[in-house]
Amino acid sequence: MWNGIIRSTIYKGYYDYFKALPSQNEAVYTLIHWQLFERKDYDRIREQKDLLSLHDMEAVDLFMRRVGRELLKNNSTNLVENCK
Repeated sequence: MWNGIIRSTIYKGYYDYFKALPSQNEAVYTLIHWQLFERKDYDRIREQKDLLSLHDMEAVDLFMRRVGRELLKNNSTNLVENCK
């Protein structure tokens, strides 16, 4: 009997903890779990930057600055050529 009560109490505690966490949008989920993002999702990532690690946000900012600077310099949209 006590075993069932303890298990359900522990389960309820974990359930409440995870329900209280903010939901990740798709762009943030992809960045956290797959370390991938698309430039078009930058604004959506910035909206939930508090869910990211410092390293994730620094990598996104660094990439956005580098690619943006290369695009402006070369006036091109060919990212593969610009990032070599």
